Amino acid sequence: MSLRDRDHGRPDPTPRRALEALTRGYRSQGAQSLDAFLDEGDLKACAERGRHVSAERVVNEAVGTYLKAFDALRRGGEARRAAVRGCTLELLVLVSEQVLELGRQVDERKRVMAAKAEAIERHKARAREHLGLAITLREQARRLLGTIARGDEAIVAEIGRIAGQASDARSTSVSLASLAAYGRAVVANENPKVIMRARLLGLDTAYVSELEGFAQQLLDDEAELDGLASIETGDKEMQLQAGVTLHFLEMVVDAFEAARGLDGDVPLLKAPRREQIVRRTAEPAPDRLVVTRPR
Repeated sequence: MSLRDRDHGRPDPTPRRALEALTRGYRSQGAQSLDAFLDEGDLKACAERGRHVSAERVVNEAVGTYLKAFDALRRGGEARRAAVRGCTLELLVLVSEQVLELGRQVDERKRVMAAKAEAIERHKARAREHLGLAITLREQARRLLGTIARGDEAIVAEIGRIAGQASDARSTSVSLASLAAYGRAVVANENPKVIMRARLLGLDTAYVSELEGFAQQLLDDEAELDGLASIETGDKEMQLQAGVTLHFLEMVVDAFEAARGLDGDVPLLKAPRREQIVRRTAEPAPDRLVVTRPR
């Protein structure tokens, strides 16, 4: 076939669309019929194998091979189909439907991963903004409480210790919560000088509540980031499908190889080499994401 459709002058469809069009021309018993070939041990082996390959590369290799297989069986007529025992047109339709489903899973995972990455970056930007405000508030509280405690070097030193210098969200939250607890104790203090200093400097329950609110906000930001990072992207199901695809792809290739002794015109189909389908990069594990303030 030429690079352009001779009837309509349009580019040929993509391989996946071409395979979809072929499978629609046949009545199928449904891809679940392939379960007859897979026992529990096969499924475990397929799942493990699927963990180490790129599902997208598996789809590309399988689709190309199945298109060649379809072309061979359709052009060769009954004699060709009789020679290729082990891969009937019905089986080819079933395995094609299975790989097309894997292709849809790959597309969906890409969509989910893109949305997940966008949501994480958007939330991390907000979290960094909250962290910057929280650190500024912490430094203000350090000075404010230190001024109220002036003259008592031990207390001033303790305020400095609990305020700390951390620039990550979790440690800053602990510092703010500790400063808020100390501020509440100051507000409740009955010493007239302490009461006057607190009133004139603006230390009141509303300010203490603001410290507590920011401390909780930082924890909420961390929790939401953890939740976003743990969003399922369908990896396990897709990995199993990729392994199953390779299992049936090799079955088809073997059937065609065995038929070449009976019909020399049967095309040589090749299973993909490991280096063609191996997953070259791994997505980072969804560990807890830590937001830090840029220095």
